[in-house]
Amino acid sequence: MSILHTARGGFEAIIEGPEGGPVVVLLHGFPELNISWKHQVPALAEAGYRVLAPNQRGYAGSVRDGSYATADLARDVIAMLDAIDTGQAVIVGHDWGGAVAWTVALMYPERVTALVAMNCPPW
Repeated sequence: MSILHTARGGFEAIIEGPEGGPVVVLLHGFPELNISWKHQVPALAEAGYRVLAPNQRGYAGSVRDGSYATADLARDVIAMLDAIDTGQAVIVGHDWGGAVAWTVALMYPERVTALVAMNCPPW
C-alpha cells in the first residue's frame, strides 16, 4: 500500500495493474477497509485493469479532516482519478462505498464509464 497524494489530502491506497489499462475504483463499505477487495484486486489487475482501491476519508492511513457528506467523498474520488492522471473509470462500491459510487456517477457522469453499486440502492 502507498499514500496517494491528491488535492484533497492523502489516501492510503492499493494501486495495481498496468498503467495503461482501464481504471477501476473499488470503494469499500462501513466499517471496512480497502483490504476488503483482496480477492478482486489481483483478478482485475490480471485481466488488464488498473485498480485503485483507496481507504476512504476517515479510514486507516487516509485523511481524516473535512466533510464526510457523500458529495465531498465523491470529490475525493475525482481527486484520486486526477492524481493518477486518468479521465474516466469504472466505479465500484459496496455498502457506504456504493452510496459514494452513486454520487460520483450523479455528479460527474463524464468521468464514469460504468457503475457497480452493491448492497446500496440508488438515490
